[in-house]
Amino acid sequence: MRNRMKRWTRDWLRTALKSESEPPTVDLNIGFRGMPGDFYRLMKRAEFDQAMERGWTLLVKRTAGAGL
Repeated sequence: MRNRMKRWTRDWLRTALKSESEPPTVDLNIGFRGMPGDFYRLMKRAEFDQAMERGWTLLVKRTAGAGL
């Protein structure tokens, strides 16, 4: 499970960074919260991508507003 999440994260970030004209210049640490039962095992790739997109959008907005 851990390796799948790492693989999905790396793949998603590669795609996101290619599409950004000016990616934010920040150190990025992504943590996964402990969830009940088989939450991560049952997670679909589309759900993961959607969650990453929401987080990325917030990060870009915050760094743009802070002048980073």
